[in-house]
Amino acid sequence: MQAPTGHYNPQAAAPVATSPTAASLPTQASGGGSSNSFSLIFTAGLALFVFGVLLYELPDIQGEPTKYDYHLDNNDLFFSENEENKYFKDRTLFTIQEDRMQSFGTVLKAGGGALLVFALINEGASQVKLPNGVRTGMIAGAAFIAAQFFGVSLF
Repeated sequence: MQAPTGHYNPQAAAPVATSPTAASLPTQASGGGSSNSFSLIFTAGLALFVFGVLLYELPDIQGEPTKYDYHLDNNDLFFSENEENKYFKDRTLFTIQEDRMQSFGTVLKAGGGALLVFALINEGASQVKLPNGVRTGMIAGAAFIAAQFFGVSLF
């Protein structure tokens, strides 16, 4: 076995702790953070959209009050005018609740759709090197989503 040549310097072999410099960190301009912001914005937009759809449909899932929930049959021994008044009051309150929830659901769906469109356009037009087909697909998808919100039928 052969001995290593040269002399051994223990200070040169010790690892040197350095702090990262600004040049070594990825920046937004170099495209390092673009995909992270895309996934975050896209996920937030999708979550808002799904929550808005759920909130919009919740009154229909619950269902409106029916006369069978109240004793409104004239032949019924428990029929009273108080029950009839309660039924009409509950139907009116349900209509108001349905309108409010559907309005708020529409606002959430529009906000989620706006975030989806923004994420697609931002990523499609960014400096990140994506194939032209992917960029075109992102911009076309954003246009399709935006058209649906304005009520324009593309097909």
